[in-house]
Amino acid sequence: MGTQFRRSKIRVEFTMNQQHPIPDRTTRERLLANLRRTHLEMEQFNLELEEINAKLEAVIRKKRLSRLNNLLNNS
Repeated sequence: MGTQFRRSKIRVEFTMNQQHPIPDRTTRERLLANLRRTHLEMEQFNLELEEINAKLEAVIRKKRLSRLNNLLNNS
């Protein structure tokens, strides 16, 4: 016999009356500093990925050129 799965339904309600406490100044400054650092780390990571992609594209171009040269020289 087959296994039956039942999805549970979770209902989350937000009302206009719900208020989230605003963190104190020290916490806000710490969180903002963390966000800025994370942003810089992501930017660095993206630049490193771009560098890797550029190197891979160069390798692919060289292989294509080599194959074309081999085909032209052997024909």
